[in-house]
Amino acid sequence: MGSTKSNLRISASGQTNRAYELVCIELNPGPKGKKGNKSSRRGPSRPRRTVTSRNRPAQHSTNIRLSHTYRFSNLTNAVGQITSAKILGSCGTMCTLGNTTAANLFESFRIRKFSVWSPPPGQGSFTTCSIDWVGTSQAPAVEISDTSNSVATPAFISSAPPPSSNASFWQTPGIASVALFNYVIPSGSIIDLELDLILLDDDAIQTSNTIATGTVGNVYYLPLDGTTTHLLTPVSLTTTF
Repeated sequence: MGSTKSNLRISASGQTNRAYELVCIELNPGPKGKKGNKSSRRGPSRPRRTVTSRNRPAQHSTNIRLSHTYRFSNLTNAVGQITSAKILGSCGTMCTLGNTTAANLFESFRIRKFSVWSPPPGQGSFTTCSIDWVGTSQAPAVEISDTSNSVATPAFISSAPPPSSNASFWQTPGIASVALFNYVIPSGSIIDLELDLILLDDDAIQTSNTIATGTVGNVYYLPLDGTTTHLLTPVSLTTTF
């Protein structure tokens, strides 16, 4: 805040001149950056943003995509390989030719996680479960396993596909069925397979599965290991092989 001062001498009734100081305070903007100049603290003024209203619908993905965890169980020791075609059949099919063909309801999927709980057959024995992710030229094969000798604590594995492995990518079996992982699953196990899924549309080839029993129009969830061995069966879902 700046100020100016001036001195006035006033004569009054023979009295000696007395000096009176008259202080005049003038408000002025003062130099930039000094206290009291609010505008200088805010910096240069900015133009106001103009809000433009959207005059068209937003971009939209029309594919129907969902996530789901499928659960399976087995009553017999299971050792084998899971392919993309087998998984797609376990996600849901519809019988299109009685006792012959079941067409897949989804066109593609991606594995998020694979989990297995395997209890030993009895006290004093042990059990081992494992998953071996199939590698590529960009990624080595990765095997995860666990062993338990306590009926109170089952052997347990839970694994996501390693980066750049076959199973880490979206799978479209209509193009080609791909080997994703090998497994060792003892009897009495519970298996969870967590997936991202895309419902079938006309932008993909619909694939089918050969079945021995099925009624036209009925929906079936096929065993995870396929209709040939059919050891890993869906829990609480209608199945066939």
